[in-house]
Amino acid sequence: PLQVATRYPQFMQLSMSLPTPPPETVFFGGLPFGAIEAVKATYGVIVQILDPPKDGYNLTMKLNFAKLPLDEDEQYDLLIKVASLREVILGAPLRVVLKHLASRTVAPDIDQLVALVHRPKESFFLVPEDDKVTVVFPMRFKDSVDTVLATSFLQLNNYQFH
Repeated sequence: PLQVATRYPQFMQLSMSLPTPPPETVFFGGLPFGAIEAVKATYGVIVQILDPPKDGYNLTMKLNFAKLPLDEDEQYDLLIKVASLREVILGAPLRVVLKHLASRTVAPDIDQLVALVHRPKESFFLVPEDDKVTVVFPMRFKDSVDTVLATSFLQLNNYQFH
């Protein structure tokens, strides 16, 4: 959920709450690894991150509309990015890993297996290396019929591609 407060027309305070992450994900100060840097890089001077965030929220930021670009298309693009705040926050670890991949290094402060929130109670994982990033999507099945169908499908695919 988002909360927006407006007292002054040139400023808007925006607070965001994230779903409780699965236990395998790592959050720092209530946010995924690299989230603060991703917000700063995405929104630039228009955003000031307030620390600590408003009670009950993971992030509170103040938007300064006086610092919007003068060009209408650029304003529109930036406001669309604000609407995508959740994706910027939850995708921050992926951004860090891909940035290091571009420079052919592995982020020194990142684990061998990075979990990203995909859905409530469900993550996907990144295995960063200096020359590639492997993405692992776990498969969880609700009952034995799903398991049998998935196993058959995977065996069929392995057979066709080998």
